[in-house]
Amino acid sequence: MLAVGILCGSPLLGFLSEKVFRSRRNVLRLCSAILVAELILLNIFPTGIPSPILYTMFLIFAVCSLAPGVISITSTKELFPVEITGTSIGAVNLFPFVGGAVMQLVVGRILDSYPKAATGAYPLDAYVTMLWIFLAATFVGMVCAFLMKETFADYRRQTRNL
Repeated sequence: MLAVGILCGSPLLGFLSEKVFRSRRNVLRLCSAILVAELILLNIFPTGIPSPILYTMFLIFAVCSLAPGVISITSTKELFPVEITGTSIGAVNLFPFVGGAVMQLVVGRILDSYPKAATGAYPLDAYVTMLWIFLAATFVGMVCAFLMKETFADYRRQTRNL
């Protein structure tokens, strides 16, 4: 479901941003809030969620996880002059990679801090702790989404003047 969500997410987010919400910021806000809600549910119910609901949650999770990248890059392009668009997008594009690298280290340390079972598996508590870290990081992202400047109207104004 993650692969399907990633495959369909970018065009869907672009459509929502351009045609439905007519806003970059509101799409990012909505996706961030959905991610926070899903992580809260996973933290509250780390076991026992029926498979069909998990499939749906991970499909939505994949689509919403793309929003910071897709919407942030689009907004960055609209915020900066054409002369420095490449530099500004390159700087923004760095953060998902750095964040991914840092989170892998953090999650690895968390998992390794718990004793493994005889089978070599990590205990449920290790994964719950990991989910709390993801929730905290996602919450920070959601706060940033609510502080973000809207660029959609500026973009529309610029394209009409061409």
